[in-house]
Amino acid sequence: MRTDRGKWSIFRRFSKKFLSFPRSLRFGFTLVELLVVIAIIGVLIALLLPAVQAAREAARRMQCTNKLKQLALATHNYHDTYQALPCGRPALVGSDSNFGRWSAYVWLLPFLELNASYESMTAHDLFVAPASGDRYCIPWETNKADTNFNTAMNTNYAALLCPSDSNSTKNTNEIGRINYVYSSGDYAVHPKAFAGKNRGPFGVGRWLGLNAVSDGTSNTLMFSERLISISGRTIKGAYAAGVTDVFTGNTDGACEANFVPLLCLQTKDNKQYSTTLAPTIRNDSGYRWSDGVTACVWTNTILPPNSPSCISSNNDDVPMINPPMSNHSGGVNIARVDGSCGFVSETVNAGNLLTTGNNCVLSDTSPFGIWGALGSVNGNEASSP
Repeated sequence: MRTDRGKWSIFRRFSKKFLSFPRSLRFGFTLVELLVVIAIIGVLIALLLPAVQAAREAARRMQCTNKLKQLALATHNYHDTYQALPCGRPALVGSDSNFGRWSAYVWLLPFLELNASYESMTAHDLFVAPASGDRYCIPWETNKADTNFNTAMNTNYAALLCPSDSNSTKNTNEIGRINYVYSSGDYAVHPKAFAGKNRGPFGVGRWLGLNAVSDGTSNTLMFSERLISISGRTIKGAYAAGVTDVFTGNTDGACEANFVPLLCLQTKDNKQYSTTLAPTIRNDSGYRWSDGVTACVWTNTILPPNSPSCISSNNDDVPMINPPMSNHSGGVNIARVDGSCGFVSETVNAGNLLTTGNNCVLSDTSPFGIWGALGSVNGNEASSP
């Protein structure tokens, strides 16, 4: 028994000596250790944040592509019903104050599951329901004082907004916003003077059947993107107004030899417009989805995506270069006439813009490279970016 007690006594002394920690060795964090841990966490967050943002943008870009797809499908359903694509803007009716200004989006409302809005805009005595194949449009000013008409016209519809554009949800007085534009082809469209002459699938007073897209529906642009501008001189969203040298002798929309897109491209100063080359700026991009004027719902394939936009005067219904633009890195989403969607880089071949005197064209091969070829419906080009 004494021997056993001695053994346990020795064990206790050993345990007390070697398994007990002095005060100085007790667990805890010093200030330096805490700062190191915080620094490591900060570095990890800094490394992960770009990946999280990229994942979110990828999701937004996918949503944007899906909306373009829905617009393309709605357009095909319209074509199945009326044997033609909707007009980008009707032929002019009456005086300058009574344009046939409704955009193609008005006619697409029923095919985007927005039939109630369509009926609100068309529920008046002067509206006549179309028969299959009819060619008709309603003047923009018609019944504009009607409450239901204004409510539908001024609504911001989710189907027409890209989630990558933060301006689409900002609370401003601007209404009827839109992030999607349709193609007038490789033509500086001027609705008032040149109804029917642009080379895109949508026209002014022009209803085009798919059989007229001789370049191939998979090689022709139908819809793309446009950013909504709030204020400022940023390239993405605003227009350089009154850059008359681009359109010298072209104020009426004529296609002349002194149409010089390069001069529009040169208004760019980093991410903004040059104050000397583009002193006047318009910030009405992306408004009035129902209005078929040039600045509201059109795009063309002259300058590459995300390039400057130029208008011949301080007006929204004059000749202009208005390339598509987006907040997606490196380019824009598009929908082709066959309904397929894709992405076009801002470095796409747009022809030899370093030379002056590029003409507008009404037929044959586009002078604006692969990008121009994608815009034209009948330029005898089968190329597509």
